[in-house]
Amino acid sequence: MSRRSLACLHLSVSAFALGFSMAAHADPVDFDLAVQPLGPSLREAARQAGLTVAVDGALVADKTAPALKGRYEPIDALRRLLAGSGLAATIEGSNALVTRQTGEIALQPVKVSESKPAPPSGSAAAGYLVTDTTAAGPVWGDMKLQDAPYSMSVVSGELIENLQAYQPEQLVKVIPQITQVNPNQNSGQGNPLFYIRGFAVSQYTNNTGFTYDGLGGVGGVIDTVLEDKERVEFLSGVDGFLYGIGSVGGNLNYVLKRPTAVSYNSITVGSNAGANGYVHGDFGGPIGDKFGYRINVVEQSGDTSITNQNIERDLLSAAFDVRPSDDLLIQFNAAHADYHVNGLTPGFVTSGAAAGLYNRPPDPAKVSSPSWTQQSDRSDNVGANVTWTPNDIVTIRAAYGFTDELTPEGLGTTYRWSSPNEIGTSSAAVANQNVPTRRDTNSVYLFSDTKFSTFAVDHKLTVGFTGWTTDYTSGSPAVSLSGATSVPCDITTSCNFNEPNVTYTPVKSYVQNRRYVRNYVLGDEIKFGDQWTLLAGATYAGVATDGYSASGVKTSVLSNDAVTPSASLIYKARPWLSTYATYQESLQPGLVVPAQYSPTVPYTNAGETLAPYVGHQEEVGAKATVAEGWLVTAALFNINKAFSYAANNNGASYTYIESGTETHHGLELTATGKVTRDLTVIGGITAFTAKISGDTAQPFLNGTTPTNVSRRSAKIYTEYDLPEVPGLTLIGGAQFNGPFYSNASPAGVGGITAAPAVMDKAYVVGDLGLRYAAEIYGAPTTFRFNVYNVTNEAYWQTSVYEGAPRTFLGTVQVKF
Repeated sequence: MSRRSLACLHLSVSAFALGFSMAAHADPVDFDLAVQPLGPSLREAARQAGLTVAVDGALVADKTAPALKGRYEPIDALRRLLAGSGLAATIEGSNALVTRQTGEIALQPVKVSESKPAPPSGSAAAGYLVTDTTAAGPVWGDMKLQDAPYSMSVVSGELIENLQAYQPEQLVKVIPQITQVNPNQNSGQGNPLFYIRGFAVSQYTNNTGFTYDGLGGVGGVIDTVLEDKERVEFLSGVDGFLYGIGSVGGNLNYVLKRPTAVSYNSITVGSNAGANGYVHGDFGGPIGDKFGYRINVVEQSGDTSITNQNIERDLLSAAFDVRPSDDLLIQFNAAHADYHVNGLTPGFVTSGAAAGLYNRPPDPAKVSSPSWTQQSDRSDNVGANVTWTPNDIVTIRAAYGFTDELTPEGLGTTYRWSSPNEIGTSSAAVANQNVPTRRDTNSVYLFSDTKFSTFAVDHKLTVGFTGWTTDYTSGSPAVSLSGATSVPCDITTSCNFNEPNVTYTPVKSYVQNRRYVRNYVLGDEIKFGDQWTLLAGATYAGVATDGYSASGVKTSVLSNDAVTPSASLIYKARPWLSTYATYQESLQPGLVVPAQYSPTVPYTNAGETLAPYVGHQEEVGAKATVAEGWLVTAALFNINKAFSYAANNNGASYTYIESGTETHHGLELTATGKVTRDLTVIGGITAFTAKISGDTAQPFLNGTTPTNVSRRSAKIYTEYDLPEVPGLTLIGGAQFNGPFYSNASPAGVGGITAAPAVMDKAYVVGDLGLRYAAEIYGAPTTFRFNVYNVTNEAYWQTSVYEGAPRTFLGTVQVKF
């Protein structure tokens, strides 16, 4: 090439670079960004500046951006966010490009197009679609929801507010993967027991299937509050590789609220349970350049929509972020919560060989326990998280959580009858006493992520450990109930009999059992160019449960270890379309058998811990972002696990056994986001088959469907922003659940003849509501009104619990 040609090329390059430089110096913009992962921070900065940002997700993965508040030129703001990351930004027109820092100007073509700032992820304006999620667990960290090779749904903080939800079970109406729920929050048995893909996921029974910021075991098992949660992430299917010892049904991950980048103050008042007083204060902001805080306070007291039922609860929750340097983030959190309910939601049980449910349930608003029945819970939680990124190659992540939960003694009632008759038949209401219990859990994880390349293949190698221990402390006091402890009554009316006299023989509480869970992880995220990604790894998982006597002598030891692999292949056919195939195994802890099946029917093997088992899952799926930001997903799955159940010994007692295999395979379809500018749709369907095989204890169960498994469900939740009335949103939704067996066969062990199965009918529940947002005296104000179960539909939610009645909710939120 001639010198003249080189000179011309030099002038051309200089002029092009000058164009970039001149475009970069746009008018200053007010920026307000919290400490957060670099990818979301860049997108939010671009939104605030009215830009479109282009960046390879692999370049910003596992990087954290500092908080940024103030007025800056856009290019200066981007440089501050990228400081120490090894990346550089250029701007031309309304487009920003982030590339590796090479010391030279990166001249890459940039498509210039008109764009508008994107709404915040998870907001109502975004159709509640959350683009990034941590639902894939601490192993993989943050992932794009579209690219994660698992079936997931995320309920954002703004959707939680707009649903006026304060209990996890109230989120079920927008989670298609959940088919049923035991409303144990009010019955005194613990957090709701969810059925995901037909498998029970219960924090109360084995303390798995629920995590808090990726930590297993912590958070309490009776009362989980939502006011201090930024979002709740629902994952369907086997989750052992992602979270350690888990549940074959799925996992609920609660993500705590973090400090805000600017001062944030919100107060919500009203009634969100029927006829109670409710106030929630949410306050956050920065303290200088390196500190941030978030405080949530809740007080609630009054009646619910169920006769004789009253709740009282309070919450004080705090979170603090500290950034000593650009490469180190330290987070703290603490919370204290009290929960008390009078007039427990009753359970319905049957006795005798011909056990079954009434064909028609009574009015759900009228059936309750006497007002003197009660359950209390107090929980204290503390935790810390550390993220250290010393360079572009290595990231260290560590977390610790501790929960101390005390459940005092409580009085409850259970309705029971001897045969399945129509309503109106006399039944018995029986008083029962719960003894005080305490649960102390310590949970940790430690992970190291290392990035490197082999030829044209990029890796992120993750090694680490996650685990927890839980001490279950209780006593076995001699409890005597005298007075009116049982009465015949009609279940169409409340059975208000006199409160019994309770006599205790004091017994010192002791650690009855201690569970150890540990999980060593090795995983590699392998990228073959822009379209193919392989997530592969294995865990060495272990679970052990030690039993103790009142004198502290170890009476039993049950443990199991297993190597459980996981592999996912992701193919991104188009930027808006991802497909995947996933295989996963998971070691599951066995159930600790409770003392009794019902107040008058004991378990013959109470206190026994069933053997752990390994669950298996195969899943293929596709995810596509269509319309104006509507994520549509499809998943085909096959799951099997050990079959365990309570065998009925002719009504006199039950024996909890583990025998055979339970296999579920089917289809999930979900959709979340904006269909049009004014219409938001969230919903989906779940359909599968469920069969029992290989049961040698009760062979007549082979080929049958397990109890409480609804194999068909469909849900839809919609919001429509009325163009004619700015700020007004109309809300509607419906949930359909197919029929399920309340007893696949209630016959017991010992050769008792199998009785006919009882199937509960399908049901549809509808919801309506509206929301109005406006500025009143300069303060953003939102009025919310919802009616759940508009028609007061009476239905069996499970074989033991009836669904909630029609409930009115109304609150006003003011931000300042």
